[in-house]
Amino acid sequence: MLALKRFLNLRRGRINARKEVRKQLRIRGRLENDVFKKINTLFRTQLRKTSNEFKITDRFDPEIFVRETSAVMEAVMNQHYKKIFRIIYRNNEEQYDRGRKDEEVFVFGRAKDFERLINSYFRTRTPYFSNMSSVMARAIQKQVQQGRVNNLNLDQIARNITGLTKLGRGRASVIARTETHNAASFANHEYHRTASSEYGIEMVKRWVATGDARTRSAHAQANGQTVPMDEKFKVGGADMEYAGDPAGGVKNVVNCRCVIVYVEPEDQENIIEDEEFIDANDYGETEPSEFERHRIGKWEGEKKIRDLIRIQPPLKNGVQKGNSSYYSPYKAQIHMKNSRHGSDYDSGVWRHEYGHFIDNNVAHLEKIKRSTFVNRYKLESGGVRHVADFTGNFSTLAATSVRADKKVLSAMNRKNKKKWEETYKESTIYYKQDFTEELGFKFVTGEGYVYKGTKKELAVKIRKFLKDTDGFVDTDFLDGLLGKEWAENIIGKAVRFNGASTDVFYANNLFDTLTHIKMNFSEKRNTFINDIARTALRMGKIEEASDIVHFSDFVGSVTNNLYLEGHSASYYARGMTIVQGVKDDHMGESFANYISLMGGKYSSIWRKTLESLTPATMKDYDDFIDFLLDPST
Repeated sequence: MLALKRFLNLRRGRINARKEVRKQLRIRGRLENDVFKKINTLFRTQLRKTSNEFKITDRFDPEIFVRETSAVMEAVMNQHYKKIFRIIYRNNEEQYDRGRKDEEVFVFGRAKDFERLINSYFRTRTPYFSNMSSVMARAIQKQVQQGRVNNLNLDQIARNITGLTKLGRGRASVIARTETHNAASFANHEYHRTASSEYGIEMVKRWVATGDARTRSAHAQANGQTVPMDEKFKVGGADMEYAGDPAGGVKNVVNCRCVIVYVEPEDQENIIEDEEFIDANDYGETEPSEFERHRIGKWEGEKKIRDLIRIQPPLKNGVQKGNSSYYSPYKAQIHMKNSRHGSDYDSGVWRHEYGHFIDNNVAHLEKIKRSTFVNRYKLESGGVRHVADFTGNFSTLAATSVRADKKVLSAMNRKNKKKWEETYKESTIYYKQDFTEELGFKFVTGEGYVYKGTKKELAVKIRKFLKDTDGFVDTDFLDGLLGKEWAENIIGKAVRFNGASTDVFYANNLFDTLTHIKMNFSEKRNTFINDIARTALRMGKIEEASDIVHFSDFVGSVTNNLYLEGHSASYYARGMTIVQGVKDDHMGESFANYISLMGGKYSSIWRKTLESLTPATMKDYDDFIDFLLDPST
């Protein structure tokens, strides 16, 4: 039992709230890193053991795996909780004992004290780690089943099981962060609750938010809220005893970094904040490097995308400069390469990579899997068979919709290709006749194509020529994205307006570009869309050029590069098959591009275009976002 020899007060004098937060976060950060290494090692060990046993026995028993892994995990976490409670209590003892040699404070140290606290902790909540063994078991079972469907041998399946260490590392990080903060907050509260309720020390408690760009809105509003010890804080519509109280729900608990300062009533006036408190921002919780990238990212598109950003946890390891731009799901970190085109181009790249981060948010997938909403996604054989098997990006659930859109776009592409071959490829003179008749060019031997008139007059003819095309890119589309000046800029250096073009090659380039746009097709899949991107760059429309690239990547990911393209065929070849002809990376890239395009200022243009080209995929992604933002789900 907890012992108290003599207890007069818990007066602390002057308290710097900002320093208190930093001190608590340093303590918890060390504890988090320590247990992360242990949990990660645990998962790696269990996976290696399972892999080796499978190679020998050709069997995997999920129940045995769950039982053995859960037992080891519980032992590791029990030791971790004891360490947390001991450190938090010792910190409080030293804090109140400082300068008071003649007084006794709480005396702890017997193991049973902390066992009682652990039992009390478990009674108030279901620990986050409790279902991790089952999640890992399902992931292993999926690898075994998929390996057998694909006729892999035992060694190959065993290697795939070992390859799940990346998944284990991600789970270990979430467990370490969430459980450490929650247990530390609980321990701090229990220490002061004992002083107040059992020993009659009157106390009050104050909510102190971290106060940086990562602080979520509800917690920023709760900053400075002070209540008696036996009352609750009002935080985001929830009543909470302390930061990390499970009564606050997932939205107030996961990744929370707030701290509670406990003082006697007389000390309330002694709490100061030596730094200006930064209120919540449009990006919710963020790392400082992440906040800066969000600012550059220009989230000026649809409101629901901005709302979705606000509920994301911060990137665990922030943003790093790299030789290329990509999201690392296992580190929860985005690497960004600065484009030679500048920050306006990088804005679309950032939104794309952040889309991957949203897609890989474990909490989103778990919410979908627990709901009736998930019943609409029934996946057939040929890959992952059931939603319960998913452990990665939630966009994977859109596989059947992606396949449906791929089928339609592939048919359109075949039709355009046939027309190209019949009309243009076999008779290069034919399309040039279009230009001589509609645009006013004349071919002069020795001089090339001659145009009599001004650049402005030719631009008017080009706008008329592309008013009606065979696809989505036409004059209205280009006007909306680039402004009406695009026609003059697309001419480029092809025509010299001193009477005639003396360079046949450049004139032919103009003819080819306009023909590609007229048909929305080119033999090399991306030629016509790249021509538009280059025109945007010549016009100084850098952000627009970035959008065009991500649009092409979106359509390419849905069609497996049959119509437009972004990532290479070899990139998609490495992915995991979800339904026949569709892999997880197809959805991952299309969703990241969806976030980039719907989050940018030209979202209305891209929505209209993509809903005409990929209606099923767009509907699924829209429904995902609406579901995740619905507070009633």
